[in-house]
Amino acid sequence: MDEQKLAKLIKNQCNDEDGFLIRLHSLGTFDEQQYQELISNLEAYRKALGSSTKIDRNLAGCLFDLMIGLDNAVKKYSETHPEKSKIEAAQETVWLLIQELLSSS
Repeated sequence: MDEQKLAKLIKNQCNDEDGFLIRLHSLGTFDEQQYQELISNLEAYRKALGSSTKIDRNLAGCLFDLMIGLDNAVKKYSETHPEKSKIEAAQETVWLLIQELLSSS
């Protein structure tokens, strides 16, 4: 899949009503399947970039929103909430992927 299609899939996971980020923020639902699709698309996008020095501007904003959304979700839940450790792990994984995306740009 090419960069543009992957960027669109990632943006949809962040911005669509049924996307991962909106569901996490609005419903407090961590959808494991959507999360795995998001991670897979982020990894594929990183590979598709190759040696390119630019990323989609709207995607960059989406990545920022994603980190803020995960950070807010981590802060929202108490230590005993069953989703807390899953969200913390997701936050770390997404942060590492974003660092890789930005350092390869």
